[in-house]
Amino acid sequence: MNPAIALLHPAFIAAALGVTLSREGDFSSAGGGEDYATSEDGVTLKLRTSKPQGRWIVSEARHGGGRTRIQRGVLDVFCQVIEGLPLQEAADHGAIHALERLRGDPLARPIPGILTPHSAGSAFIGCERLIRSIVAEHAKRNGDADKANFWNPALSAEWRNKSVEQRIAQLEPVMKRFRAAHELADEDLWIDSIEKTRRVIIGFGPKIGYNDKPSLLMRLEIDIRQATGDRLELFMAEAKDNNTIRRLTPEEETQ
Repeated sequence: MNPAIALLHPAFIAAALGVTLSREGDFSSAGGGEDYATSEDGVTLKLRTSKPQGRWIVSEARHGGGRTRIQRGVLDVFCQVIEGLPLQEAADHGAIHALERLRGDPLARPIPGILTPHSAGSAFIGCERLIRSIVAEHAKRNGDADKANFWNPALSAEWRNKSVEQRIAQLEPVMKRFRAAHELADEDLWIDSIEKTRRVIIGFGPKIGYNDKPSLLMRLEIDIRQATGDRLELFMAEAKDNNTIRRLTPEEETQ
């Protein structure tokens, strides 16, 4: 097997080669947090962690020892995406975040089956092993036993300070462009409501088939997140039964 293919699926090689390497080498400054380093097969991952608000985060990430430009590209993206994340989130989903960064179109299916770091190449698996080794060492130093991870990025103040009506008004141009791109009318797709600041409830008209709804919802969520810069979550409005129950007449009940 071609070593490049084993390291990374061909669908991601061009993106990895195009990464501007910015996280190779040493930390940008000396001190300022708890430093960790671990190596595997000559590849090194270094993390600087801090606890600014009662939660350990990755303040800086660096790598070294990558044997090929492809591997170095994956490592660099991995370091880029985990900086600023809670340490546990970086360990749980850092490789997934790196994969999504290299993927491009979030709905593209570059490989058969389910896309995971394990199916995309050993470069992502290596990233997972390295950071989990650091997390294990971090737990030894700090006695952190809680592995629960409920992290979700905070919404912007601009979005939080808007009323529900203002939020819907902000999203309407996105909805209009989306409907036009998919040849849909206003009555086919609309914002039903916004709940708990983050949850955007989307209504579908009868023209939209059951199997088409998840794909449309996912694509719309991507468009809305890109337009707002906020990690909003889209959900389908609860389906309503429009059938009227016909009650039997007294005569029919006796028959």
